Amino acid sequence: RTRLEPIAIVILSVIMCAASVLVIYESINTISNGAGYFTEVNTTKTLTEIDMSALPISAMAVTIVSKAILFFLCYRIKTPTMSALSSDHQNDVASNIVALICGLIGSFAYKKSINEKLIFIGPMGAILISLYIIFTWIRQANGQVKRLTGLTADPRFLSQITWITYHHSPLIEKIDT
Repeated sequence: RTRLEPIAIVILSVIMCAASVLVIYESINTISNGAGYFTEVNTTKTLTEIDMSALPISAMAVTIVSKAILFFLCYRIKTPTMSALSSDHQNDVASNIVALICGLIGSFAYKKSINEKLIFIGPMGAILISLYIIFTWIRQANGQVKRLTGLTADPRFLSQITWITYHHSPLIEKIDT
């Protein structure tokens, strides 16, 4: 089990990074396709409506609160699995807050309550969230790879611990290192 947890976390990190790269790709496509609406004269292109009614706003708010609670619960337990889960919950809180803000701005832009060009804040927010998720999962995977490859303490530190252990009690006759 001690080897499976880090392997599972590394696999999950790869999946999360790959999914985030796909979100970035789709967001760039959305921005480039939508740019034609503003740059082409007499265009037939339309902007995609962003539904920010009470239901999606409520769902996002409930998700933010529940994921924040789960983050704090998982953060308190110091195991690799709980660390990965707390990181995932933290990502979910951050991404849902950004998605809520960007969705509201995009919705207002679509309705022309604010500058219509701000409709691109949604895909730009998705790109920022995805970059953040990639960064945090790479950091998480890096820590697990170090554990799997047998990263050990500095030899000088290990010799100090051995010396302290050996001289701790007269009952200790030998230490196998």
